[in-house]
Amino acid sequence: MSLITPTPRVIPMIFHRLKLSELVETWIKGVPYAALSALTIPGVFKLDPNNIYVGVVGFAFAVGASILKLSLYATVFIAILAIYGFYLLF
Repeated sequence: MSLITPTPRVIPMIFHRLKLSELVETWIKGVPYAALSALTIPGVFKLDPNNIYVGVVGFAFAVGASILKLSLYATVFIAILAIYGFYLLF
């Protein structure tokens, strides 16, 4: 256990001077986004078991707000309003 905890902190220091190819660097930069998507997307479809479209509507509005480069708070607020509006309409 004492070796597992510091390993993610030590590895970047060891490979700091190593020059990676452009393809590998691009791939590594995409890992956090892929991990976040893997954690978030299943929740979109499990938001309301009776109506799958609720999560999809909220997700679509959140993606639209993020494409417009709105702040995190605005993006979350817009997604919540979209879900609430969807519940009111349907």
